[in-house]
Amino acid sequence: MPIKSVSICPNPIFVVGCPRSGTSVLAHSLARHSQMWLGPESDYIAPLACLAKELYTFGTQRGERHWLSNQGVTLDEFLEYIGLGINALYTNRSGGLRWIEQTPAYTLNLYDLSKMFPGAHFIHIVRDGRDVVNSMLHSGFPWKWASDFQVACKTWVGFVKAALEFEDTNPTRILRVYHELLITNSSKELKKILDFLNLPYEEATTELYKSRKIINSSFKNESERERLKWQNSWSLEQKVIFASICGSLLVKLEYEKDNSWVSS
Repeated sequence: MPIKSVSICPNPIFVVGCPRSGTSVLAHSLARHSQMWLGPESDYIAPLACLAKELYTFGTQRGERHWLSNQGVTLDEFLEYIGLGINALYTNRSGGLRWIEQTPAYTLNLYDLSKMFPGAHFIHIVRDGRDVVNSMLHSGFPWKWASDFQVACKTWVGFVKAALEFEDTNPTRILRVYHELLITNSSKELKKILDFLNLPYEEATTELYKSRKIINSSFKNESERERLKWQNSWSLEQKVIFASICGSLLVKLEYEKDNSWVSS
């Protein structure tokens, strides 16, 4: 079957953040915009970038006797052309609409993705690490962070720091938003996101937040979420562990002024 000729989406959107931070509801909310389209999580793009870097090294080791070196192809150019093909495929499926990718794991590969998709925008959603860790432990997923408290704490720190580091070096390409503000003031926060994406505001993007609809949550309903929230279920030992691993980042993100919350 011949490949169809399609236009290429100039500015795809990656919604990133630590697992259990609200990436799904944000991506689905943005997808309600008339100019955007969302498919399922892909999981393959970042691993493909890592493999491409390995293959580039392998394919240039003989210098001028290898095609990539002979033609003066740089690693950035190699990654960009691979991204161009993926972009064409996604644009084909999106019907020309601006496509959204929402795989949380990609938070750890932002530099590679930024090279594969030079026009891409990244939305980094941050959530209180205590709520994130608590959600991880009630998610039922098979990953280590879903059953080991310390691993969950370290995972939150690792993901958030990776995004903040990218933000420091690429401030025009990534926007940090807060899950809590999206819930309490969805219109204002969605306007800010859409301005960053150079798109007009559409009220439909706020509907999921205003209705408090549960999407890919660790909890069945609001009553269960309330009963199992960290304030009601964590032991003092767990609070101390979280503060030792995540306390400084929690303060940096202005969720707390210090670690006095542990004993309060």
